[in-house]
Amino acid sequence: MPNAITIDNLVAAYGNVRAVDKLSLHAAAGEHVVIIGPSGSGKTTLLRCVAGLHRPAGGRIACGERVWDDRTTHVAPEQRQIGMIAQNPGLWPHMTALQHLRFVLRCRGVKRSQRDAQAREMLTLVSMFHRASHRPSELSGGEAQRLALARALIAGSRVLLLDEPLGQLDIALRRELGPVIREVAGRMGATVLHVTHDPADALSLADTVVAVENGVITQVGSPDALRSKPATPFVAQVVRT
Repeated sequence: MPNAITIDNLVAAYGNVRAVDKLSLHAAAGEHVVIIGPSGSGKTTLLRCVAGLHRPAGGRIACGERVWDDRTTHVAPEQRQIGMIAQNPGLWPHMTALQHLRFVLRCRGVKRSQRDAQAREMLTLVSMFHRASHRPSELSGGEAQRLALARALIAGSRVLLLDEPLGQLDIALRRELGPVIREVAGRMGATVLHVTHDPADALSLADTVVAVENGVITQVGSPDALRSKPATPFVAQVVRT
C-alpha cells in the first residue's frame, strides 16, 4: 500500500550509544500504531528516523514501495509527505487558524479560489470552524493541537507522526482529543505512529500497540492481546494501569 510503513533492522545511534537496536516494525496503510515505553527507550528517536530528521546507522525504512532510508538512500524530510505533531504544536503566532491552513494550501500549489473552501472544510472536520479567526495565543491547548492536526492533514500528509501530542493537556482534554485525532486521521486514510507514555492512550486509541524497552521491541499486539498475555513486567504494568 502507498502509505504503509516498513522498518527493518533499524539501528539509530548517538555517538557510541544505540538508541534503537535492530528494530523491525510494520504499520499497515491507515493503521494507528501506538508506541509505548519508558523514558529513554528510543521511541522519539524512532519517530525522528521515520521523519528523516535522524539518519539511521543501519537498517531500512520504506513507505509503500519507496525506500526512504537504507545504506545508499536517504530521502529528505520535506519529500516524505509526513506530518509530525509534538507536545508543542509549533503554530505560527502571527497567523489565524484559517490563515495557517490557507498558507499550507498555497505551498501545495492549490488555486487561490479553492483555498478558502478547503481550509474551512478542514477546520470543520476538527471542530475548529468557530475559531477560524483566532491566533494561537487565543486558543486553548486542545484547540492548538486540533489546529496542528488540521495543518498536518491538509498538507497532504500520508503518514502522521505523533510525539506525545497530548502530554501537556489535562486528563479531560486528553480523553477528549485522543479519539478526535484517531477519527480524523482515519477519515483521511493516514498511517499513524503515535508515541505516548500514557497507558490509557495506548490501550484505547491503538489498532496495534508496540512496547519498546532499551531500543528494542519487546511486544507487539492488539490492546486485548497485551492485556491477556503481557510479555514483560513493563507491559504488565502498562495494562494494569
